[in-house]
Amino acid sequence: MDPVFIGANETIFMEKGEEWSLYYHLEAGKRYHVFLVGEWINNGTEPVTDYDIYTYTPNGLLATTHTESAGLPEQVANDERHQYYVPETTGDYRFRIINDPRDSKNNHSAVFMLIEHIDTNVRYTRFLEGRNEDDEELLNTGWAYELNTSAPRIRVYVDVPDSLDMYEVRLYAMANPDAGIGYSLSGLGVPSGDLFDNFAGEYGGFNTSCKGERNVEAMASCEYSGQDMVFVYDTPNSVNATSNIFYYLALIAEHGEGTVEFYVQTDFNPPNITLVEPLERGYAGEETRVEVSVEDEVEVGRVWVEYTDDGGETWHEEELALQGDVYVGDLPPFSPDVYVNYTICAEDDFGNVGTMEGGFPVKNRVTFNYGVSKSKLKAGQKLLVSGTVSPSVDTVTLQFVCGGFNESIEVAPDATGSFSYSYEPRQTGKWSLQALYGGDELNFPASGDPVSFTVEKEPTSVFCSLSSSEVKKNHPVTVSGTVMPSMQGLAVQVVFTSPTSYHAETVVTDASGGFSYSFKPSEVGVWNLLVQVLDDGVHAPSQSDLMELTVAPLTPLDMVVGALLTMVTPPYQYLTIGLAGAGAALAVYKGRDHLTSLFPSLAAGRGKGRVKKRSVKRTQRYRRTKR
Repeated sequence: MDPVFIGANETIFMEKGEEWSLYYHLEAGKRYHVFLVGEWINNGTEPVTDYDIYTYTPNGLLATTHTESAGLPEQVANDERHQYYVPETTGDYRFRIINDPRDSKNNHSAVFMLIEHIDTNVRYTRFLEGRNEDDEELLNTGWAYELNTSAPRIRVYVDVPDSLDMYEVRLYAMANPDAGIGYSLSGLGVPSGDLFDNFAGEYGGFNTSCKGERNVEAMASCEYSGQDMVFVYDTPNSVNATSNIFYYLALIAEHGEGTVEFYVQTDFNPPNITLVEPLERGYAGEETRVEVSVEDEVEVGRVWVEYTDDGGETWHEEELALQGDVYVGDLPPFSPDVYVNYTICAEDDFGNVGTMEGGFPVKNRVTFNYGVSKSKLKAGQKLLVSGTVSPSVDTVTLQFVCGGFNESIEVAPDATGSFSYSYEPRQTGKWSLQALYGGDELNFPASGDPVSFTVEKEPTSVFCSLSSSEVKKNHPVTVSGTVMPSMQGLAVQVVFTSPTSYHAETVVTDASGGFSYSFKPSEVGVWNLLVQVLDDGVHAPSQSDLMELTVAPLTPLDMVVGALLTMVTPPYQYLTIGLAGAGAALAVYKGRDHLTSLFPSLAAGRGKGRVKKRSVKRTQRYRRTKR
């Protein structure tokens, strides 16, 4: 697409009120930058030239009208941002340019430009044909495209078929509104009219003719048919600059014809490679799966992995295929006790190659197959754990867990990998068993799937009796019994209760499961007795039947005997009293004064100086202890 000059270079001359129609073959869906600039643009207070543009579809219908006031540039667009004209159908479109008879006062020169806009880092194709036998340029001899970028470096590549000999590929910097070069119309850079005439510094000079100007820093030529063309151009932008510069790319054929493939590259960053799953180990005799995701601004062309298992003496290569969103491949089986170094590579469509390096050891995979003899058992019962480990290893750890309790047992498998262990759980509840292996030079650490089992409390029962169902106050009574199953050390609580008091004592069973406890009730009346086995976390609690104990009051004689038996402080004096009708003799301490405090009737005759005679035969013997 070449510019059309109006009122300059005598391409088109348009007086006030005159018009010209230009026809272009446009393709549906493509973006075309269409604008009218030149000497006629005047942002001052007295503009004198006013051009308007009307667009018609291939079937002759009016599509757009663009009638800016005098002196203001026109940009033909039908997209939402008023930047590009995007045809709905393919065909020949008419662009009618009028020097407005009402508002225009002059015919200052103008430049009409229609050029397809392309993106960087995208591949495109274009049919081209060289000059004819008369050395005349044809319609498809030269072709141009617009692009924009703020990149500090641009690489242009043209893949030329053998049937075509290219003259040149050129790149022109045409507008940089941030630097005051050209205009900015709805966010697009538009060259000023003078930039189409000559190459000045780093900007301007655009043309599609072999006879036109060029920027020797931004071009490449073809020496023979089929030779590809490539060049790298350091743009007016510095590395950290952000100016959006608009460029025109010109493809110029010389001899023959054919379709070229080309792209303008601004992405020089390599693809970013990420492992989906870390490559931390390889299992001997098994393939090692490699899965990676690759991110890049452009299409990724190839992903592969290079690897060595002999320290780099020999390297091998394996392609990774795209499956969904990831690239997948398998490394072949390796021998145990080797180390594999690898480099994963990804290359995008523009030759940028990203790499990721790593390595992993290769050892045997250790597997378990084991179970328990029962899923439920009573406390005190033993659990048999049995299983196999492959390959056979020196030691397997059996880890038993119940709540906060954790116990590890080491067992030694035999030569075939078989192992077993009899375990007695220490508490009730839900348990988990897991087999573990710590690894060695040839084998990786491993863990088996957890196996669950439940330990229930062992039920108990208690049987007991009283030495007597009646007892006098403060006299001992003994409760004895047996706990089933017979087991030494079980805690048994004996509880005596009366209407006003409570007494509890804990005893433990002997080797036969038996127990006994003596108690002296301190109150007269009916007492209740209850014996219960306490919950120790392993055995279930139980209790006996409720028993009754009757406590009778003390008789005067009981009281005398009880009091006399407490008089044991020296010096000792013994008194033998014979009681008629009782047929008994009692040895008592000291004498009369202590008894009167318990039985006032004994002191009744004291003040009268005599004692009432009773039918009691008394004999008195005294013995004084030595001091």
